[in-house]
Amino acid sequence: MWDRNADTVKGKKTGDIEELFNKGAGQGIVLCAFGPSLEARLPELKAALKDNPKLKVACVDKAFGPLMDRGVVPDYVMVQDARVPEKYFEGRDTTKTTLIANVCANPKWHELWQGPVYHIVNRDSIDTHFRYSKRAGVYNTTPAPSNVSNALAAFFSRVMRFRCLLIGFDYSWPEDCSRYYAFSTSDKAEWMATASVISPIDGTQQRTSGNLAYSCDWLQQFASAHDGILEIYNCSEAGIFAWERRKFKRELLRLKEGV
Repeated sequence: MWDRNADTVKGKKTGDIEELFNKGAGQGIVLCAFGPSLEARLPELKAALKDNPKLKVACVDKAFGPLMDRGVVPDYVMVQDARVPEKYFEGRDTTKTTLIANVCANPKWHELWQGPVYHIVNRDSIDTHFRYSKRAGVYNTTPAPSNVSNALAAFFSRVMRFRCLLIGFDYSWPEDCSRYYAFSTSDKAEWMATASVISPIDGTQQRTSGNLAYSCDWLQQFASAHDGILEIYNCSEAGIFAWERRKFKRELLRLKEGV
């Protein structure tokens, strides 16, 4: 599947990723993952966008449709996985949003997207980037993350150099399994759970999976390795990711005031 998806990119018009290098320097952006706490932060985000027209928003693939349906038009969206269905953007206006797509992602995203499209190749320790770069004809490589949320954080902080406020980066969900994703219920919360943990942020009982716990640790290590170099602030106010915990509303005000 990955080979077939990469083949669909060959010869297609795609932006040069170098156009995005350092484009966010001196600016703030809100990065939206799809953890359940995204719901609680949405009113603050919508108010901030009205109050600060310079504020940018980027989101993971599955968050695009729900955000659009609730009046938030992301400036950027990132898709990484081969099987993320196009239902997350179908029927919405994509002309105002830039798509950043892994060459191995579901090709329907870049084929049907109406706004600007940039393709990237994940550079990993087993050198698969050589294979997929050749197949896709794309040589824009970025470090391989553990999931799309981490790819979002790494790309916008390291490549584009934005000051990044993270929301919905929970890596866990409520103990009652009522919500695995924001704005929805899913039985995935039942069969994905492998551990019960206490949130270091709000002290609530949470559930997580092996994959999410690993991804949480990956981003923790990434942020720690770039401490003092990149600006990554966790404003989710929930979950198990404990790096640089900040109040979202306060950080939005600091961005507006240029602090």
